[in-house]
Amino acid sequence: MLNQEEKAALFEKYPLKEKPTHKGVKVGYYYRGKKIVSGLTHTGLVYLWGRDIKETIPSYIVDSRGWINCKESKREEIIYLLEKVINQQDKLAKEL
Repeated sequence: MLNQEEKAALFEKYPLKEKPTHKGVKVGYYYRGKKIVSGLTHTGLVYLWGRDIKETIPSYIVDSRGWINCKESKREEIIYLLEKVINQQDKLAKEL
């Protein structure tokens, strides 16, 4: 399992805008104005936006809020999901 710093380093490799939330304890990341990473904490807990990609990732559980819990996810899984979300956001932006 990756810790908070390792996950943050992954997110910083992408064109995401970091925004602290919940009194600076949790961090979220935005892409094209949409929050796609939520709740990164010192415990390594983090959620990735999954509602827009759930049909293409049947092996992942998307909760009722639209998020995928990635606390236990490996580096490769997080990269895979993050790139799927970013690509989908780009596709949705082109459709507007």
